[in-house]
Amino acid sequence: MKKKIDIKPTKYLKIFLYIILSNKEAISKEEIYKVFWGENARKNLNVQIYSLKKSLPLGDVLQNHRDFITINKNAIKSDYYEFFKYIGKNPKKIEKIYRGELLENFSDKWIIEKRNLCQKLFKLQIEKFKNLFNKISFLIEQISKMRSKPYIILFTPNIKKTSLRKGDMVLNLHKGHLLIIENNNNNPEYVIKGFTKRVNLKNFKILNEYEALKLIKKEEA
Repeated sequence: MKKKIDIKPTKYLKIFLYIILSNKEAISKEEIYKVFWGENARKNLNVQIYSLKKSLPLGDVLQNHRDFITINKNAIKSDYYEFFKYIGKNPKKIEKIYRGELLENFSDKWIIEKRNLCQKLFKLQIEKFKNLFNKISFLIEQISKMRSKPYIILFTPNIKKTSLRKGDMVLNLHKGHLLIIENNNNNPEYVIKGFTKRVNLKNFKILNEYEALKLIKKEEA
């Protein structure tokens, strides 16, 4: 997750990075004092915020209040924000975002901690989705050999909530979601109707095993 910084890494820039990496819309000044000065340093912080806003065209994106610094996250394009938005949800998106170590040229302790966290989450996600893809692919291959289908396979480009029962599975793909719904009563229409009503799903397609495996292989390519 590389960030190209063309500005000299001054204290005010590091404070700005700290605010961004906190991933909060408001951060207490006490927290910033402890990290950068180790004591109450209101005057010093105000000077740094002034220098920051003078050097970068932030406008109202960053606001200096009495006890907090607030930031409009929606006004800042950051791969760090994107990383935490999609982690655990979209492995393909994460692979595109994570292209290297976070702020690799910085050696501050708090940056190293954030860098290590991103590395750990990235590795966990890759392993998790790799195992899930393999598990669901194997399951679908087994279903294809059965006359009586114990699962129903659906695809939807969008799902607002996944209220899954025990035995149901969801595989998040780049352009939608693969839903593996357990069929306990051998009445597919009844099962589909109950599931789609429970999760308020209107836009979906029923897939056979071949179509589902084709989608998964395309995702892995």
